[in-house]
Amino acid sequence: MGRLRALDLQVEATKLKLALDYSDKSGRQREAAYADLISSRSAHVRILTLMPAPAESLADRLASYGEIEVAEAAYIRILNAYREFPALDIKAWHETKSLLKKFADILWKIEESVRAESLIWEALMLRDIPSEATQSDSDLMKSLARSDLELLKGLAISLPKTCLDISKSIQSNFDGAIPSRVRSPLPPLQYMMQSPFASTALGSPFHRGEFPESTITPDCPIFGGIEAVMELLRVLSRDSLEARDVHGQTPLYMASSLGMEGLGRGILLRLAEVPGSTNQGPLDTRDLTGQTVLGASIVGGCSLQYIRFLIESGAQVDPHELMPMPWTPLQAAALSGSLETVRLLLDNGAEIDRVFPGNDTPLTLAQQAGHADVVGILDVPATRHSGHALGLGWNPG
Repeated sequence: MGRLRALDLQVEATKLKLALDYSDKSGRQREAAYADLISSRSAHVRILTLMPAPAESLADRLASYGEIEVAEAAYIRILNAYREFPALDIKAWHETKSLLKKFADILWKIEESVRAESLIWEALMLRDIPSEATQSDSDLMKSLARSDLELLKGLAISLPKTCLDISKSIQSNFDGAIPSRVRSPLPPLQYMMQSPFASTALGSPFHRGEFPESTITPDCPIFGGIEAVMELLRVLSRDSLEARDVHGQTPLYMASSLGMEGLGRGILLRLAEVPGSTNQGPLDTRDLTGQTVLGASIVGGCSLQYIRFLIESGAQVDPHELMPMPWTPLQAAALSGSLETVRLLLDNGAEIDRVFPGNDTPLTLAQQAGHADVVGILDVPATRHSGHALGLGWNPG
């Protein structure tokens, strides 16, 4: 019985192969061969389940002949075979990602960008060790984040385009709900930072936590080091690196607030590579609540070395304009009890009593939170100075 089944499968596979191979001189399939191709579709379930590797090759050729619908069905069946039989020795489980990308490339060509991107996200979640990123993940991320430069060639193959299309749809349906200065409520880099991949894959460019100033170490927390981060960022356009979401948060702001220190460093390094760009603008940008990048990094629990990096890059230690909320960087540091951060801010000129009128001073906040060591630093007359005139009522526009 097993031999008969194997023979039946071989016959059906041969019919499909002949249908694909048989073409006239003009490159077009003869009608008879095309009929054989149609009749062979019923064999896909058995062939693709038991012989996924050769079936993938046949599906590739179906796609090359323009049989997109049939190829799509074939790819889906192959993927289901891999999912159902992860122990197949024909093809390693993690290599399913290459098939997903191949399928996505086909969908991009026919302008099915949303479906294509969904496949890329699925591919990013398929890993032998789910908690660790790999080199192939980096390649997939670059595929997903293709620059707007590709759009100039008429190719609908990038996440930036999808984000822009969604933004236009939202703006047309909810006129006035999105600030006019916000280019997109869903910028691509912010979208990636909030993806399940970013929150689960250790070693990815979206690593949360301390990132060493020198990444030439064997234990660098990001696979491939800072260069892997830069490779991803170089795929994105300058607009994507500076775009603000519906909350007014730039990629640098969000990376700092989420503790993605490697990405934050990479964004500033990448912007420095762009002609005519400076770090001062991105560093001074606030979200709609008035919070600064430096303040967001302190509230987000970033390391002392990252906070120092932002200050040395030009981040304002004291906001030029004050609002009832949020806290100033020094207020935030005092409330968190971060002694070293408080010292760093004071050493760089932070003014102890410079708060919005009526708000608690850093000293009061530290006392209320019971941070005696911070209180000891702040409650010293030599460290208290009057400071400049207050700037109030900051306008986020």
